[in-house]
Amino acid sequence: ESGSVALAMSPLAGASASAAAAAPPLRPFPQKWGADVSKAALQRYIQERTRAALLDAIEAADIPLSSRRNVRRPGEPVPRGVCLGMTECYLRGPLPSASIRFMPRLARLLCEFARHEQPSFEFTSIQLNKDYAAALHVDKNDAGCSMIVGLGDYTGGELWVDDGSRLGTCFDLHGRWHKLDGRMAHEV
Repeated sequence: ESGSVALAMSPLAGASASAAAAAPPLRPFPQKWGADVSKAALQRYIQERTRAALLDAIEAADIPLSSRRNVRRPGEPVPRGVCLGMTECYLRGPLPSASIRFMPRLARLLCEFARHEQPSFEFTSIQLNKDYAAALHVDKNDAGCSMIVGLGDYTGGELWVDDGSRLGTCFDLHGRWHKLDGRMAHEV
């Protein structure tokens, strides 16, 4: 879906928000990371606090290709998406994602937005998905419910969740926040 952005804020098992702030120092910028949000775009959002300013900043940034194989649909291009905050490392446990080191202004922009729109929700990471519909998957490292919203100019984009009922449940995410237990199978 061109022009679409989905944000999901999640708590990670065994992680704390303060640990995300203790990211290792910057290393040389690897090729897989795109251009960060500009300082001007971040400042515009902080001053205006509008969804339009947020979307303009995200559209101007170069969101990297997603490394999450479990959300890809067969035969479709690799989607764009990035997890900012705490992630699960197979060998070392919860760690700050590389993305917050290479795209710190994008991380700040999304945290500012999340805290403005959902001030009472505590989270350790934000998943940004851009211009794609995710395949059926589960978010096995979530520690509890996430909050998710769809933004931008797009059609479709409903979230289907396998809630144990015969047909599951569908939610319209366009401009609306929904609570999601990502440990249940879901797709967009």
